[in-house]
Amino acid sequence: MKFRLLFGFVLFSVLLFTSCEIEEVLDADSSANVQLYNLMKEEYLWYDKVPDVDPLSYSSPYKLMTHLRYDQIDKWSFVMGLTDYNMLMENSSYVGYGFGIARNSDGKFYVSLIFKNSPAYPDGVRRGWQITHINDTQLSSSSNINSLLGENKAGVSNKFGFKKPDGEVFSNTYIKRDIVMNTIVYDNIYTVNNNKIGYFVFHEFLKQSESELEEVFVKFKAAGITSLIVDLRYNGGGSLAIAEKLANLIAGANHSEKIFGKLMHNDKNRDKDSKILISKDVNSLNLEKVVFITSGSSASASEVLINGLKPLMPVTLIGEKTHGKPVGMYVYQFENYVFAPVCFKMVNKDDMGDFFSGLPVNYEVFDNVERDFGDLEEARLKAAIEFIRTGSVESGRVIGKDCMYYPDYSGTNMMVVEK
Repeated sequence: MKFRLLFGFVLFSVLLFTSCEIEEVLDADSSANVQLYNLMKEEYLWYDKVPDVDPLSYSSPYKLMTHLRYDQIDKWSFVMGLTDYNMLMENSSYVGYGFGIARNSDGKFYVSLIFKNSPAYPDGVRRGWQITHINDTQLSSSSNINSLLGENKAGVSNKFGFKKPDGEVFSNTYIKRDIVMNTIVYDNIYTVNNNKIGYFVFHEFLKQSESELEEVFVKFKAAGITSLIVDLRYNGGGSLAIAEKLANLIAGANHSEKIFGKLMHNDKNRDKDSKILISKDVNSLNLEKVVFITSGSSASASEVLINGLKPLMPVTLIGEKTHGKPVGMYVYQFENYVFAPVCFKMVNKDDMGDFFSGLPVNYEVFDNVERDFGDLEEARLKAAIEFIRTGSVESGRVIGKDCMYYPDYSGTNMMVVEK
């Protein structure tokens, strides 16, 4: 089984650079170190920057990767346990409370998003609820949220105190558990001056996203939407196959067979260079305008989607510039590990792709975390609709300090496709 991962992972279950002799004399971690070292010397995009070391002198592949990585550029190559990787990619799950937290510019903490599988969801907890306490600690701008939330494992419990948007207070104790994510967090259709606008908040490009995207685009197509707002403000990436799927749904009606992206490898692996083409999907939309809502948390597959569509159609970005990850990884399985070294960069039809500083926005708008998704007064959604309606966004009122995010899980910026 082989996966190609852009801006994220790609899994090869064939083992490279292995020998029976090595397996016989080395324990699991030492053998894993040898595999990782050889991968970095051959497949790594910056292989010429990998130092010459004795891989057996490191206690684990985690520590070895930290030393081998070209830190001047590479913040993403990683080693991960196979079980955790499969939980995220195959099951769209992780251990946590099922909601994210953000601190606004006033130093107050809010629920930034919540999944339907969260134990707090049936209690009505939603984005825009202020978190006032964790256990007996009243939160302030200096609170260490990660410390207060405790160890990241099932069974850890905390009592949360909330203040609803209407001022009512609420508290309950929640226990960390396996959370299955719904990757489309919110969707709606708005009619503005007879213009049908589709809007959805997309959290991760994961396996189950394909059916979720199909469902929402069936609704959009039936409604005859002519403009689309894709909210990627918390989307750190995921499967390359899903990014292709979404590109086809957005652009396939008018741009079939045009280049969406090109994968470029190091000079030892030019034979792996390839192109990805747009294709028409049964639910592809005929759109006049596409607006992406972004932030510094929009990465990997999110950025590839935007960068790939830019030469094909009018694309407008509202929010904050993106993370800046124009490179991708192949992920290799060895024993109970997956290795994900950066192995290629991805560019668009016009060979643009070195956006290490992030993709800039057309209109800078703060994250109005005090309001729920879909609220027409939420700053970024309001600005996006204003742009679709008028062709511009009023200056002055939309500039503000962005939030600091505390994701509920340590998601890695991925983009993956199975071959």
